[in-house]
Amino acid sequence: MVKYIDQSLWSDECVTKCIIYNLCHGSPSAPCKCLNPHIQNQRKCSDCQYICRERIIEDEETGLVIDFASYVRDGLPLEKLEINQIDLGQPPFLISTNTNRLPVGSKVPLNYVGIDIKEIFHGRNGSSVLDRPIFETEKALRKYLRINDAPTIMAILNGKDDILENFWAMGKLNRLKLYKLFEKAGIKFATCPTFSIIDETLGFPASHNVCMLLRHNRVADEMQQAEFNVVPNIYWRNESDILKWIDWISHQDKLYYISRDFSRTKKGAPFKKQFSDFIKIIEEANKKLHVFIIGVGCVKAAAVTMNIENAGCTCSIVTPDPVMEGIGKGAELKLNSNGDVSFSKNWDFNKDELAMKNILTLNNHIDKYCAKNRQAKFKSNKAV
Repeated sequence: MVKYIDQSLWSDECVTKCIIYNLCHGSPSAPCKCLNPHIQNQRKCSDCQYICRERIIEDEETGLVIDFASYVRDGLPLEKLEINQIDLGQPPFLISTNTNRLPVGSKVPLNYVGIDIKEIFHGRNGSSVLDRPIFETEKALRKYLRINDAPTIMAILNGKDDILENFWAMGKLNRLKLYKLFEKAGIKFATCPTFSIIDETLGFPASHNVCMLLRHNRVADEMQQAEFNVVPNIYWRNESDILKWIDWISHQDKLYYISRDFSRTKKGAPFKKQFSDFIKIIEEANKKLHVFIIGVGCVKAAAVTMNIENAGCTCSIVTPDPVMEGIGKGAELKLNSNGDVSFSKNWDFNKDELAMKNILTLNNHIDKYCAKNRQAKFKSNKAV
Protein backbone atom coordinates (compact mmCIF):
# COMPACT_ATOMS: atom_id res chain seq x y z
CA MET A 1 0.00 0.00 0.00
CA VAL A 2 1.44 3.38 -1.04
CA LYS A 3 1.79 5.86 1.80
CA TYR A 4 1.23 9.57 1.37
CA ILE A 5 4.12 11.84 2.19
CA ASP A 6 4.07 14.91 4.45
CA GLN A 7 0.60 16.46 4.34
CA SER A 8 2.19 19.90 4.57
CA LEU A 9 3.03 19.46 0.88
CA TRP A 10 -0.64 19.73 -0.02
CA SER A 11 -2.77 22.84 -0.42
CA ASP A 12 -6.55 22.91 0.05
CA GLU A 13 -6.91 23.36 -3.69
CA CYS A 14 -5.11 20.04 -4.33
CA VAL A 15 -7.82 18.11 -2.51
CA THR A 16 -10.80 19.94 -3.96
CA LYS A 17 -9.76 20.69 -7.54
CA CYS A 18 -6.78 18.63 -8.72
CA ILE A 19 -7.49 15.60 -10.93
CA ILE A 20 -4.09 14.06 -10.16
CA TYR A 21 -4.55 14.26 -6.38
CA ASN A 22 -4.23 10.47 -5.99
CA LEU A 23 -1.22 10.26 -8.34
CA CYS A 24 0.85 13.12 -6.96
CA HIS A 25 1.09 12.43 -3.19
CA GLY A 26 2.17 15.99 -2.47
CA SER A 27 4.75 18.49 -3.64
CA PRO A 28 6.38 21.76 -2.52
CA SER A 29 5.16 23.19 -5.84
CA ALA A 30 1.47 22.73 -4.90
CA PRO A 31 -1.01 23.84 -6.19
CA CYS A 32 0.98 23.82 -9.47
CA LYS A 33 -0.35 27.03 -10.99
CA CYS A 34 1.17 29.14 -13.77
CA LEU A 35 4.85 29.99 -13.25
CA ASN A 36 4.19 33.52 -14.50
CA PRO A 37 0.99 34.66 -12.78
CA HIS A 38 1.99 38.33 -13.00
CA ILE A 39 1.59 38.22 -16.81
CA GLN A 40 -1.52 36.05 -16.84
CA ASN A 41 -3.41 38.17 -19.34
CA GLN A 42 -0.50 38.21 -21.81
CA ARG A 43 0.87 34.69 -21.36
CA LYS A 44 0.89 32.07 -24.12
CA CYS A 45 0.85 28.51 -22.87
CA SER A 46 2.02 27.34 -26.29
CA ASP A 47 5.34 29.09 -25.64
CA CYS A 48 5.82 27.36 -22.28
CA GLN A 49 7.24 23.85 -21.91
CA TYR A 50 5.78 23.20 -18.46
CA ILE A 51 2.43 21.50 -17.92
CA CYS A 52 0.84 23.38 -15.04
CA ARG A 53 -2.78 22.90 -13.95
CA GLU A 54 -3.80 26.15 -15.66
CA ARG A 55 -2.38 25.21 -19.05
CA ILE A 56 -4.76 25.77 -21.99
CA ILE A 57 -3.82 25.70 -25.66
CA GLU A 58 -6.32 26.29 -28.46
CA ASP A 59 -5.61 25.10 -31.99
CA GLU A 60 -6.27 28.10 -34.21
CA GLU A 61 -7.27 25.93 -37.18
CA THR A 62 -9.50 23.33 -35.52
CA GLY A 63 -10.58 25.24 -32.43
CA LEU A 64 -9.69 22.18 -30.34
CA VAL A 65 -8.84 23.11 -26.75
CA ILE A 66 -6.06 21.17 -25.00
CA ASP A 67 -6.15 21.66 -21.25
CA PHE A 68 -4.42 20.03 -18.29
CA ALA A 69 -6.98 17.21 -18.20
CA SER A 70 -6.09 16.37 -21.81
CA TYR A 71 -2.44 15.84 -20.88
CA VAL A 72 -3.45 13.58 -18.02
CA ARG A 73 -5.76 11.51 -20.25
CA ASP A 74 -2.94 11.09 -22.79
CA GLY A 75 -0.92 9.21 -20.17
CA LEU A 76 -1.48 6.01 -18.21
CA PRO A 77 -1.27 5.36 -14.44
CA LEU A 78 1.33 2.77 -13.48
CA GLU A 79 -1.23 0.45 -11.88
CA LYS A 80 -2.93 0.09 -15.29
CA LEU A 81 0.28 -0.93 -17.06
CA GLU A 82 0.90 -4.64 -17.58
CA ILE A 83 4.06 -5.92 -19.24
CA ASN A 84 4.40 -9.35 -20.84
CA GLN A 85 7.98 -9.62 -22.03
CA ILE A 86 9.61 -12.40 -24.01
CA ASP A 87 12.54 -13.85 -22.09
CA LEU A 88 15.49 -13.71 -24.49
CA GLY A 89 18.04 -14.81 -21.93
CA GLN A 90 20.72 -12.81 -20.15
CA PRO A 91 22.41 -10.06 -22.19
CA PRO A 92 26.16 -9.37 -21.76
CA PHE A 93 27.84 -7.01 -19.29
CA LEU A 94 28.41 -4.39 -21.98
CA ILE A 95 26.13 -3.13 -24.75
CA SER A 96 27.82 -0.60 -26.99
CA THR A 97 26.00 2.17 -28.82
CA ASN A 98 27.31 4.47 -31.58
CA THR A 99 28.86 1.50 -33.36
CA ASN A 100 27.77 3.12 -36.63
CA ARG A 101 30.68 5.54 -36.11
CA LEU A 102 33.12 2.70 -36.80
CA PRO A 103 34.48 2.31 -40.35
CA VAL A 104 32.36 0.40 -42.85
CA GLY A 105 33.35 -3.24 -42.75
CA SER A 106 34.07 -3.26 -39.00
CA LYS A 107 32.53 -6.09 -36.99
CA VAL A 108 31.72 -5.26 -33.37
CA PRO A 109 33.03 -7.97 -30.97
CA LEU A 110 29.86 -8.18 -28.87
CA ASN A 111 26.67 -10.24 -29.07
CA TYR A 112 24.47 -7.21 -28.27
CA VAL A 113 24.53 -3.66 -29.66
CA GLY A 114 22.25 -0.67 -29.17
CA ILE A 115 20.97 2.07 -31.42
CA ASP A 116 19.98 5.18 -29.49
CA ILE A 117 17.14 7.55 -30.22
CA LYS A 118 19.47 10.25 -31.54
CA GLU A 119 20.67 7.87 -34.26
CA ILE A 120 17.13 6.66 -34.89
CA PHE A 121 15.87 10.16 -35.65
CA HIS A 122 19.18 11.45 -37.04
CA GLY A 123 17.96 15.03 -37.26
CA ARG A 124 14.60 14.12 -38.73
CA ASN A 125 11.28 15.44 -37.47
CA GLY A 126 8.17 13.46 -36.62
CA SER A 127 6.99 10.77 -38.97
CA SER A 128 9.83 11.37 -41.47
CA VAL A 129 11.89 8.93 -39.38
CA LEU A 130 9.67 6.19 -40.82
CA ASP A 131 11.31 6.74 -44.22
CA ARG A 132 14.89 6.07 -43.10
CA PRO A 133 16.51 3.49 -45.42
CA ILE A 134 18.35 1.78 -42.53
CA PHE A 135 15.00 0.43 -41.27
CA GLU A 136 13.90 -1.03 -44.60
CA THR A 137 15.51 -4.42 -43.89
CA GLU A 138 17.38 -6.13 -41.08
CA LYS A 139 20.40 -6.43 -43.36
CA ALA A 140 20.45 -2.65 -43.87
CA LEU A 141 20.38 -1.93 -40.14
CA ARG A 142 23.06 -4.50 -39.37
CA LYS A 143 25.30 -2.98 -42.01
CA TYR A 144 24.70 0.47 -40.50
CA LEU A 145 25.57 -0.79 -36.99
CA ARG A 146 28.69 -2.66 -38.22
CA ILE A 147 27.50 -6.08 -37.05
CA ASN A 148 27.02 -9.48 -38.64
CA ASP A 149 23.93 -11.70 -38.38
CA ALA A 150 24.57 -12.83 -34.80
CA PRO A 151 24.29 -9.86 -32.39
CA THR A 152 20.96 -8.90 -30.83
CA ILE A 153 19.91 -5.28 -31.49
CA MET A 154 18.10 -3.10 -28.95
CA ALA A 155 16.76 0.43 -29.31
CA ILE A 156 17.66 2.89 -26.57
CA LEU A 157 14.83 5.41 -26.51
CA ASN A 158 16.47 7.63 -23.89
CA GLY A 159 17.69 11.00 -25.05
CA LYS A 160 17.53 14.76 -24.82
CA ASP A 161 14.21 16.52 -24.30
CA ASP A 162 13.92 17.90 -27.83
CA ILE A 163 14.25 14.43 -29.37
CA LEU A 164 11.80 12.90 -26.89
CA GLU A 165 9.28 15.65 -27.58
CA ASN A 166 9.75 14.93 -31.27
CA PHE A 167 9.07 11.25 -30.59
CA TRP A 168 5.90 12.04 -28.60
CA ALA A 169 4.69 14.57 -31.19
CA MET A 170 4.64 11.80 -33.82
CA GLY A 171 1.33 10.71 -32.35
CA LYS A 172 0.20 7.21 -31.45
CA LEU A 173 -0.43 5.95 -34.99
CA ASN A 174 3.04 6.90 -36.21
CA ARG A 175 4.68 5.56 -33.07
CA LEU A 176 2.93 2.23 -33.65
CA LYS A 177 4.33 2.25 -37.18
CA LEU A 178 7.79 2.92 -35.73
CA TYR A 179 7.56 -0.10 -33.42
CA LYS A 180 6.60 -2.28 -36.38
CA LEU A 181 9.53 -0.82 -38.28
CA PHE A 182 11.82 -1.79 -35.39
CA GLU A 183 10.53 -5.34 -35.60
CA LYS A 184 11.05 -5.45 -39.36
CA ALA A 185 14.63 -4.23 -38.91
CA GLY A 186 15.42 -6.96 -36.40
CA ILE A 187 15.35 -4.90 -33.19
CA LYS A 188 14.43 -7.20 -30.29
CA PHE A 189 14.16 -4.76 -27.34
CA ALA A 190 13.47 -1.08 -26.75
CA THR A 191 13.90 0.84 -23.53
CA CYS A 192 10.95 3.11 -22.82
CA PRO A 193 11.69 6.87 -23.00
CA THR A 194 12.38 8.75 -19.77
CA PHE A 195 10.48 11.96 -20.39
CA SER A 196 12.31 14.45 -18.18
CA ILE A 197 11.11 15.42 -14.74
CA ILE A 198 12.18 18.68 -13.10
CA ASP A 199 13.04 19.88 -9.61
CA GLU A 200 9.81 20.60 -7.75
CA THR A 201 11.66 22.14 -4.80
CA LEU A 202 12.53 25.06 -7.10
CA GLY A 203 8.84 25.69 -7.77
CA PHE A 204 8.50 23.80 -11.03
CA PRO A 205 5.04 22.17 -11.13
CA ALA A 206 4.60 18.60 -9.94
CA SER A 207 1.76 18.42 -12.45
CA HIS A 208 4.35 18.46 -15.25
CA ASN A 209 6.34 15.62 -13.73
CA VAL A 210 3.27 13.48 -13.10
CA CYS A 211 2.30 13.90 -16.76
CA MET A 212 5.79 12.87 -17.88
CA LEU A 213 5.63 9.67 -15.82
CA LEU A 214 2.14 8.95 -17.18
CA ARG A 215 3.52 9.52 -20.68
CA HIS A 216 6.27 6.94 -20.10
CA ASN A 217 3.65 4.41 -19.04
CA ARG A 218 1.52 5.15 -22.10
CA VAL A 219 4.43 4.51 -24.48
CA ALA A 220 5.24 1.27 -22.64
CA ASP A 221 1.61 0.20 -23.06
CA GLU A 222 1.66 1.09 -26.76
CA MET A 223 4.72 -1.11 -27.32
CA GLN A 224 3.13 -3.88 -25.31
CA GLN A 225 -0.04 -3.67 -27.40
CA ALA A 226 2.14 -3.80 -30.52
CA GLU A 227 3.65 -7.02 -29.12
CA PHE A 228 7.09 -5.43 -29.00
CA ASN A 229 9.50 -6.30 -26.19
CA VAL A 230 9.48 -3.05 -24.20
CA VAL A 231 11.78 -2.44 -21.23
CA PRO A 232 10.24 -0.01 -18.69
CA ASN A 233 12.48 2.69 -17.29
CA ILE A 234 12.32 2.92 -13.51
CA TYR A 235 12.27 6.55 -12.41
CA TRP A 236 10.31 8.54 -9.86
CA ARG A 237 9.45 11.84 -8.20
CA ASN A 238 9.28 10.90 -4.54
CA GLU A 239 9.12 8.10 -1.99
CA SER A 240 5.53 7.27 -2.91
CA ASP A 241 6.58 6.60 -6.52
CA ILE A 242 9.37 4.34 -5.25
CA LEU A 243 6.84 2.30 -3.28
CA LYS A 244 4.60 2.10 -6.34
CA TRP A 245 7.44 0.71 -8.44
CA ILE A 246 8.28 -1.91 -5.81
CA ASP A 247 4.67 -3.05 -5.70
CA TRP A 248 4.26 -2.97 -9.48
CA ILE A 249 7.45 -4.93 -10.23
CA SER A 250 6.65 -7.58 -7.64
CA HIS A 251 3.25 -8.22 -9.28
CA GLN A 252 4.45 -8.47 -12.90
CA ASP A 253 4.69 -12.20 -13.65
CA LYS A 254 6.28 -11.80 -17.08
CA LEU A 255 8.71 -8.98 -16.37
CA TYR A 256 12.32 -10.01 -16.98
CA TYR A 257 14.04 -6.73 -17.96
CA ILE A 258 14.01 -3.19 -16.60
CA SER A 259 16.22 -0.17 -17.17
CA ARG A 260 17.40 2.95 -15.42
CA ASP A 261 18.86 6.08 -16.99
CA PHE A 262 21.39 8.05 -14.92
CA SER A 263 22.29 10.52 -17.65
CA ARG A 264 21.06 13.50 -15.61
CA THR A 265 22.54 12.32 -12.30
CA LYS A 266 25.97 10.98 -13.27
CA LYS A 267 28.09 12.34 -10.45
CA GLY A 268 28.40 12.97 -6.74
CA ALA A 269 25.54 13.08 -4.27
CA PRO A 270 22.70 13.07 -6.87
CA PHE A 271 24.01 9.83 -8.37
CA LYS A 272 24.54 8.17 -4.97
CA LYS A 273 21.01 9.06 -3.87
CA GLN A 274 19.35 7.91 -7.09
CA PHE A 275 21.40 4.73 -7.28
CA SER A 276 20.67 3.92 -3.63
CA ASP A 277 16.93 4.34 -4.23
CA PHE A 278 17.13 2.17 -7.34
CA ILE A 279 18.90 -0.60 -5.41
CA LYS A 280 16.16 -0.34 -2.78
CA ILE A 281 13.52 -0.88 -5.47
CA ILE A 282 15.07 -4.01 -6.96
CA GLU A 283 15.92 -5.47 -3.54
CA GLU A 284 12.45 -4.97 -2.10
CA ALA A 285 10.68 -6.07 -5.28
CA ASN A 286 12.55 -9.33 -4.73
CA LYS A 287 12.45 -10.45 -8.36
CA LYS A 288 15.30 -11.84 -10.45
CA LEU A 289 15.60 -9.27 -13.22
CA HIS A 290 18.11 -8.12 -15.79
CA VAL A 291 18.81 -4.40 -15.55
CA PHE A 292 19.96 -2.18 -18.42
CA ILE A 293 21.89 0.76 -16.96
CA ILE A 294 22.19 3.87 -19.13
CA GLY A 295 24.20 7.03 -18.47
CA VAL A 296 26.94 5.40 -16.38
CA GLY A 297 30.39 5.69 -17.90
CA CYS A 298 33.34 3.32 -17.96
CA VAL A 299 34.74 4.41 -14.58
CA LYS A 300 31.65 3.36 -12.58
CA ALA A 301 30.57 0.48 -14.84
CA ALA A 302 32.08 -2.44 -12.92
CA ALA A 303 31.10 -1.20 -9.44
CA VAL A 304 27.54 -0.45 -10.56
CA THR A 305 27.23 -3.92 -12.09
CA MET A 306 28.58 -5.52 -8.90
CA ASN A 307 26.09 -3.66 -6.70
CA ILE A 308 23.19 -4.72 -8.91
CA GLU A 309 24.38 -8.31 -8.72
CA ASN A 310 24.57 -7.99 -4.93
CA ALA A 311 20.92 -6.90 -5.01
CA GLY A 312 19.98 -10.16 -6.72
CA CYS A 313 19.81 -9.07 -10.36
CA THR A 314 22.05 -9.14 -13.43
CA CYS A 315 23.17 -6.08 -15.36
CA SER A 316 24.23 -4.62 -18.69
CA ILE A 317 25.97 -1.25 -19.00
CA VAL A 318 24.72 0.56 -22.10
CA THR A 319 27.24 3.17 -23.21
CA PRO A 320 28.85 4.81 -26.27
CA ASP A 321 32.05 5.65 -24.35
CA PRO A 322 34.39 2.85 -25.52
CA VAL A 323 33.61 3.70 -29.15
CA MET A 324 33.57 7.46 -28.82
CA GLU A 325 36.75 7.69 -26.73
CA GLY A 326 38.54 5.68 -29.39
CA ILE A 327 36.99 7.14 -32.53
CA GLY A 328 36.58 10.70 -31.26
CA LYS A 329 39.69 11.17 -29.13
CA GLY A 330 42.13 8.43 -30.08
CA ALA A 331 42.06 7.32 -26.44
CA GLU A 332 42.64 3.85 -25.04
CA LEU A 333 40.85 2.46 -22.00
CA LYS A 334 43.43 1.31 -19.46
CA LEU A 335 43.32 -0.36 -16.06
CA ASN A 336 45.85 0.51 -13.38
CA SER A 337 47.14 -1.88 -10.73
CA ASN A 338 44.15 -1.11 -8.50
CA GLY A 339 41.70 -1.91 -11.27
CA ASP A 340 40.73 1.74 -11.79
CA VAL A 341 39.68 2.79 -15.29
CA SER A 342 41.12 5.71 -17.22
CA PHE A 343 41.61 6.80 -20.81
CA SER A 344 44.86 8.01 -22.36
CA LYS A 345 46.03 8.85 -25.86
CA ASN A 346 47.59 6.02 -27.81
CA TRP A 347 49.29 6.89 -31.09
CA ASP A 348 50.25 3.29 -31.88
CA PHE A 349 46.73 2.29 -33.02
CA ASN A 350 44.21 3.67 -35.48
CA LYS A 351 41.19 5.25 -33.83
CA ASP A 352 38.84 2.50 -35.03
CA GLU A 353 41.24 -0.12 -33.63
CA LEU A 354 41.22 1.69 -30.28
CA ALA A 355 37.41 1.70 -30.24
CA MET A 356 37.29 -2.06 -30.77
CA LYS A 357 40.02 -2.58 -28.17
CA ASN A 358 38.13 -0.41 -25.68
CA ILE A 359 34.95 -2.46 -26.12
CA LEU A 360 36.75 -5.70 -25.32
CA THR A 361 38.74 -4.21 -22.43
CA LEU A 362 35.67 -2.80 -20.68
CA ASN A 363 33.59 -5.94 -21.16
CA ASN A 364 36.40 -8.13 -19.77
CA HIS A 365 37.02 -5.72 -16.89
CA ILE A 366 33.39 -5.85 -15.73
CA ASP A 367 33.38 -9.65 -16.07
CA LYS A 368 36.53 -10.12 -13.97
CA TYR A 369 35.53 -7.49 -11.40
CA CYS A 370 32.17 -9.15 -10.77
CA ALA A 371 33.62 -12.67 -10.84
CA LYS A 372 36.09 -11.66 -8.13
CA ASN A 373 33.23 -10.26 -6.03
CA ARG A 374 31.15 -13.43 -6.48
CA GLN A 375 34.13 -15.57 -5.49
CA ALA A 376 34.71 -13.48 -2.34
CA LYS A 377 31.04 -13.79 -1.36
CA PHE A 378 31.14 -17.56 -1.93
CA LYS A 379 34.16 -17.93 0.33
CA SER A 380 32.55 -15.72 2.99
CA ASN A 381 29.32 -17.73 2.94
CA LYS A 382 31.23 -21.00 3.02
CA ALA A 383 33.20 -19.84 6.05
CA VAL A 384 29.94 -19.11 7.89
